[in-house]
Amino acid sequence: MMKISPACAGALLFALLSTFAANLAAERDAAALTPKCDTPTRVGDRGCYLALAAPPDCYVWNPRPQTDETATWSGRCKNHAPDGAGVVTWRWPGGSATDEGAYVAGKRHGPWVLRHGNGTVSEGEYRDGDMHGVWQLRKVE
Repeated sequence: MMKISPACAGALLFALLSTFAANLAAERDAAALTPKCDTPTRVGDRGCYLALAAPPDCYVWNPRPQTDETATWSGRCKNHAPDGAGVVTWRWPGGSATDEGAYVAGKRHGPWVLRHGNGTVSEGEYRDGDMHGVWQLRKVE
């Protein structure tokens, strides 16, 4: 039988409790991202958080949900939401778009470049997930 010193047992208990608390906090953070795009009734709504196809367990703000839509994100996720710079690729039946910019807590913020599947490019700024200011639209040949 192996004996553990009281100091080692205390450190082990502290590590287990810290891990448990971190897991609870992560679940709370994911639950705070509402509403989720998890039912057909969300389609056409003002917006909701879509579970990304990649990376897993990460949710992105989707301002215009569409049926059978998926998204992937190239950047990092923090507290279950994109955070920082990267590229998000949206796909839906009959279309796609690739957008580049930064997210803050799962919502677009700062300058963005949107490349639409039809060849047009939009450039402008987002604030807290909403388009802000003047946007430029151009057709790329």
